[in-house]
Amino acid sequence: DANKIIKNKKQDNEAKIAALIAMHIPEVAARKILEPDFAGRIGFASYSLTNNNANIKRTQDRIKQLEKISSMVTTEQEINGIKVLTNVEANRVQIFFPSIPDEEIRKKLKSHGYRWSPTERAWQRQISGNALYWAKQVLTEIPRIPTATEPEETTDNGPTGHGDDCYSDADPGL
Repeated sequence: DANKIIKNKKQDNEAKIAALIAMHIPEVAARKILEPDFAGRIGFASYSLTNNNANIKRTQDRIKQLEKISSMVTTEQEINGIKVLTNVEANRVQIFFPSIPDEEIRKKLKSHGYRWSPTERAWQRQISGNALYWAKQVLTEIPRIPTATEPEETTDNGPTGHGDDCYSDADPGL
């Protein structure tokens, strides 16, 4: 609408400025718009108008996403002995391993957007449906890791680890 007013040849500049002010454009900006640019064009550049609808839709989608996240609550779950925290305050899905995960697991996490955070001591990425999905997928594929409260399975293999009846001559204390 503003470009129609600006390019109207039937109106003089003062009438154009008055019409632009009625559209809530400040007078200083209205006068500047009526001055030709380096190429002699007046008004809003076509490239600045082209993507407005896409920007409006993107902004509306982002608002919906933020509203959805703000309605969430922080949750914690355990998958195969690994703590997964949906941290709404930090806007992150965080994965806490009891020890350093294998290289293969780290590669999978990285390939799905997770990054190591030394300050949080966790693998994390922004909250999204994909973040939650890939956390569950990666963690269900690995074997269960015992937590600090669970005793590890041990088998008594004697003092050398080779069976109950195996004693080594190398250890003089036996």
